[in-house]
Amino acid sequence: KQWYQRRVANTAGIVESDVYNTLRPLLPHIGIVWELVLMSEPIVVFGPSPSATSALVQTLVSLTAPLRYANDYRPYFTIHDSEFQEFTSKTHTPSRIILGVTNPYFNKALQHWPNVIILDSDKNKNLKILNPKEHSSSSLRGKPGFYTRYKPFLNKDKNVKKLLRGDRQRPAEVEDIMLRRYLTELTHTLMIPLEQYISSLMPLQKQLNPFRQPPLLQQFQQDAFIASLNESSLKINTDLKGLRGNWKELYRKFIKSPNFELWFQSKRSEANQRLELLHVQQLCEADLYRWKTDKHEVEIVDMLLWIRDRYVCLSVSFPVLSIARYAYVYLVSDLYFIGVAFTTKLMYT
Repeated sequence: KQWYQRRVANTAGIVESDVYNTLRPLLPHIGIVWELVLMSEPIVVFGPSPSATSALVQTLVSLTAPLRYANDYRPYFTIHDSEFQEFTSKTHTPSRIILGVTNPYFNKALQHWPNVIILDSDKNKNLKILNPKEHSSSSLRGKPGFYTRYKPFLNKDKNVKKLLRGDRQRPAEVEDIMLRRYLTELTHTLMIPLEQYISSLMPLQKQLNPFRQPPLLQQFQQDAFIASLNESSLKINTDLKGLRGNWKELYRKFIKSPNFELWFQSKRSEANQRLELLHVQQLCEADLYRWKTDKHEVEIVDMLLWIRDRYVCLSVSFPVLSIARYAYVYLVSDLYFIGVAFTTKLMYT
């Protein structure tokens, strides 16, 4: 679970305390809420107080941890914020954002949003899923509930029952740990096949040539990834053995979301840097003197200039230790080529 350890430190907005009580009204529907956050769907939270609203918004942002939430979120949004007109406009599709509000005016101003959570003053009361049309009704406007038309791709997980307290009294710390572990396992189940597919896009080490530009990570092909999925690939290293649903369609939608784009950009950058370092290592270990024995002077000079340019470029992006090794190659190659590239040597003295 190295991926988890790397990403958890970079996950913003995680609320480590009282997570269970914050999500208590939504626990029966935690799978739907998790999918909404995963897909970067717009959500507005109505609460009785700024503290209650802010706590839920921040907790929602952390639901997919260690996968980082890529969109904007406002734990406490008011009519005085500069984006008020933008978010309340009915002529535009709601932005991919999670809003927390308390002003009753928003009951009408944001009634066109597809996913609305209205908290009850009783924190222990579970919210029912209601049709958004009921929220737009003047007689029911402001009624506590979870207003959404979203159809989840995954079936309701039986493991959620274990999270519901019932008659059992557990310490708050234990409840938080159980809930956080469940959500982490859920995200982990989703990401493992993607991690495996990304690994398959890495060029083989034998494809690296110290005297050529290193290859990059191959392009992500959605159809190829979907085709690679099977039942066993969705059950690796997870306790959620009974979780069923349309995983392939879940992935299709997730791949189009900003959360996936942020994750993939990070993985692509990480993979390409790894390839760069492997290439540097190969170049450090290459026998440049032997390489130049059957080369023309023009080829040798071109190689020397290429090594110099690579050194300048990589010195901006890589740690000092790696660059020190690369600088060593540059200097040694300079000594090897000094006899045949004396004029080139004069160019950077």
